[in-house]
Amino acid sequence: MSKSKFQNNLQDIFAEYFTQTGLNINSFAVKFNISESKIYYWLSGTYLPSIKSYILLADIFQCSVDYLIGITEDKTFVKPQNPVSFLTRFEQLMHEKGCTKYSLAKYCKIGNSAVSKWSKGKIPNTENMVRLAEFFGCSVDYLIGRTDIK
Repeated sequence: MSKSKFQNNLQDIFAEYFTQTGLNINSFAVKFNISESKIYYWLSGTYLPSIKSYILLADIFQCSVDYLIGITEDKTFVKPQNPVSFLTRFEQLMHEKGCTKYSLAKYCKIGNSAVSKWSKGKIPNTENMVRLAEFFGCSVDYLIGRTDIK
């Protein structure tokens, strides 16, 4: 998935939200305590939101992170009964798949050091999170523990 795909989907979602609510970038930024410049950067494609920012936006827009990223057309999101952390879910999926950190890194074309950092609690960037979800055959929301539905 290209950066422009992420960007285009966010532009469309923000535009729809602004139309429905009558808000603009400035009022949205103030209401949700998000830097106005950060929103402009996201919408212009200067940089992608972090996974934490995608989670915040998904909560605001009441949809899945996968929808925001453009992986699915389905806005539906079901909260988990027992939320888990990314690390817990990552370790669970590694065990289920029976793979090593090395094989995961090689297959996903991600550096070994990044994978090691995730095992210590660091959260992957958006592009790597999408790669991981594809590798494990699950949604980004499932991988980050935001839902129990793969």
